Amino acid sequence: MNKDEKAEAAGNWQSVRLLTVPEVAAWARVHPKTVYRWIKDGRLNALRLGNRTYRITEPDVKQFLASIGFGNLLPPPSKTKSVG
Repeated sequence: MNKDEKAEAAGNWQSVRLLTVPEVAAWARVHPKTVYRWIKDGRLNALRLGNRTYRITEPDVKQFLASIGFGNLLPPPSKTKSVG
């Protein structure tokens, strides 16, 4: 995440998409344990919300995947609930 993205994220958290570990794993096509390992090793930035509850910002996932050579992976379709 670059400086501008961090400033924007700090100013407006509602506009930043927060992903769960399983969502990041699906995007990166790895097992969720691999995502936990990336977080533990400090390779992937994450917000810790509980004992094993994390949220990762979409820009952080994009930056991390690009840094390991997988920047061309498209994010999985977002799961949105329709009202009606």
